[in-house]
Amino acid sequence: MSFSKYKSIKFLGFDSKKEQSRYFELSMLEKAKKISNLTKQPSFILQEGFLYNGKKIRDIRYIADFSYIKDNLNVCV
Repeated sequence: MSFSKYKSIKFLGFDSKKEQSRYFELSMLEKAKKISNLTKQPSFILQEGFLYNGKKIRDIRYIADFSYIKDNLNVCV
């Protein structure tokens, strides 16, 4: 158990106990073959980085808590 920047407690690498609990639920669904490809904290680039007036502007990214496939749809939460 450790503390994050905002004094919230981290649980076994998760940002909260609720997130840890949800991961456990999703992993049970994956074992039951109701979902597949469960991934923890996938990162998605929303906009590529670029140069603006000679200055490097970084990528804009979204980091989801989890992603998985259910009924041939990619779900990100």
